[in-house]
Amino acid sequence: MLQFAPDDEVEEMIHQQAEGISKRYGFIDEYVRVAKTGGSYTVEIDFLLPQALAHTQVKELDGIRQELYDHIRGEYKMWLTISFTTERKWMI
Repeated sequence: MLQFAPDDEVEEMIHQQAEGISKRYGFIDEYVRVAKTGGSYTVEIDFLLPQALAHTQVKELDGIRQELYDHIRGEYKMWLTISFTTERKWMI
C-alpha cells in the first residue's frame, strides 16, 4: 500500500496533543510519525521518559495511551501505536 502525507490539520493536532502529554507527565521528548493510506491514518508516537519514570506501571501507561487516543480520535480510521522508552535509540 502507498502511504501519503496526512492532512495538515490532522497531523498538527496529533503533534500538539503528543507534546501536551509530554509536558503534562514530565517526559523528555516525543517523536510522532503520521501517514495516510487511503482514508485511514497510521500514527506512531514514541515518548522518551526520564530514568525516574522507568518503573512506571503498565496500567498507568495504558491510562496515558487512552488519554491521548481520546484527544486524537476523529471521524477517520486509525492504526495507532504508542510506546514509551527511556532510551532515545528506540524512538528513531
